[in-house]
Amino acid sequence: MSHFPAPVIGRWMSTGLLTIGPKDSLAEASETMSEERIRHLLVTDDDGKLVGILSSRDAQKGKGKVESAMTKRKDLHTADTHEPVKAAAETMCREKISALPVLQGEKLVGIVTSEDLLWALLQDETHED
Repeated sequence: MSHFPAPVIGRWMSTGLLTIGPKDSLAEASETMSEERIRHLLVTDDDGKLVGILSSRDAQKGKGKVESAMTKRKDLHTADTHEPVKAAAETMCREKISALPVLQGEKLVGIVTSEDLLWALLQDETHED
């Protein structure tokens, strides 16, 4: 059994966030994801507040604006920085999603992907007796 505390999201999330606005084009979003080799873009308003998330699959839906294809904030699952990795993994499996925006209160501070969680779980295994 591990003598270390359960890993938390804040330790494994990415903080170098790439964001896009809801009025930006899907073509621009798709190009950014391709160039940066990422599968998700966080969608923020002019004040930096999270309003949605756009996956690479969403961006392929055609022409138009990001807001027409993104998952809107009201339908979006998020994680807190102090949330255990296991809880986030359960949410992602249950909802069949591969990324969670990470909030501290209402402030967007990161994103955690299924790959991040796999690394976290592997790291936790190395600390077991």
